[in-house]
Amino acid sequence: MQPAEIIIGEKIPNLLLDHIINTPEGKIRLAELHKDQFLIIDFWEKWCVPCIREMKFLDSLTAKNPRKFKVLMVSGDTKEEITKFISKSTNIKIDQSQLVFAAENKFLAKLFPHHTIPHNIWINNQGEVKAITSGTEITEKNIFKFGNASDSVLLRTKKDNFTFIPSKTFHLGDSTFTYRSIITPFIDGIGSGELSPQKGQMSAYFQWNQSILRAIWGAYSNFNPHMRLNLIEIRTKDSVQFFPPNGNSHGPGDRAEWERAHLFSYALTLPKKVPDSLFSIYIYQDMMRQFGIRVSKENRMTDCIVVTRNGKELKKSEGNQSIKASLRFTPNYTLVIKNANISDILDLLYRTIPSKQMPLPYLNKVKLLEDEYFNLELDFSKESNVEQTGVTPEMIHNRFSEFGFKFQKEKHLYPKLIVTD
Repeated sequence: MQPAEIIIGEKIPNLLLDHIINTPEGKIRLAELHKDQFLIIDFWEKWCVPCIREMKFLDSLTAKNPRKFKVLMVSGDTKEEITKFISKSTNIKIDQSQLVFAAENKFLAKLFPHHTIPHNIWINNQGEVKAITSGTEITEKNIFKFGNASDSVLLRTKKDNFTFIPSKTFHLGDSTFTYRSIITPFIDGIGSGELSPQKGQMSAYFQWNQSILRAIWGAYSNFNPHMRLNLIEIRTKDSVQFFPPNGNSHGPGDRAEWERAHLFSYALTLPKKVPDSLFSIYIYQDMMRQFGIRVSKENRMTDCIVVTRNGKELKKSEGNQSIKASLRFTPNYTLVIKNANISDILDLLYRTIPSKQMPLPYLNKVKLLEDEYFNLELDFSKESNVEQTGVTPEMIHNRFSEFGFKFQKEKHLYPKLIVTD
């Protein structure tokens, strides 16, 4: 029958302990150890460096104060192993020591279960357990305070976690981690999506049931929600993991089957915010380690929308650095721009307009002037076919010529996302 654990506030039984090393009979009763003084039961092992340091300290302290307290050193090793170990010149002189050594003792370990050592049980002269601590509380100050008034001494309680098994997947820090990069296979019942951070400093990214392309495109594009495949080159032997089959038919081209095989969830959390360029590198590295790919940016001749000044007088408004630049389309075909310079506007347009309408990237050749901000409401409701096409990039480009800018399609070197094995 498993003995019941003894906790703080309970009394210890008057056990007869055998396998005692430094008593004439090789036995002793617990009551003898805490009679007229207090007792520390110290669980230790010979491989534990802090335990040996603590043993030497307690041996020295009891030698100076033989009637103040007793120490029972408890180990699972045999008497022969402990005697041989303690007798080393670097340890203590066992025949002169006030410490009591109990060998091969498993019963006390069951009364006071623990996961780590040193593990110390503080018992007053009435046999009552007053504290259970680690070795950090074993100090001269604490010991003498406890001996004078055990009821008033506050010692930090040692609480071992018995669910922790080093050989099993670590989950104890799931709610308290400071850094984590985690990738899981496809998960049923959660749909798919992405929590995209804003441009600038960032510390977290999360996508669930998404593809490799989603992750590396986000890192490449500062998390632009609209993917442009014309800016990605896939040069791998296995391109199936990047692109789903067309249609929803069952069989070899079954999209649901592909999703289960190739979609995954990925979360990256850092302890503090870092520049988005560095954050992107961390994502690339995770994808490379997980999927055996190499990701890089390389300049390629690419069709771009080059933006320059057209020589017209610039129509602008004063900016306010405390207000974030914004851009939105209203249902009545009006483009509302708040506190944005031309660089902000191009970035926001590229993030807002879907890739089918705007596949080509902007290449901004405009040198920004001081306080070059725009607060505009551009009405496109009178444009021909706007109800069928919506507000197109061409309509916007034409309107911005009135504000001193020129938009022209040209081939230029532009950084593309390159994926290889």
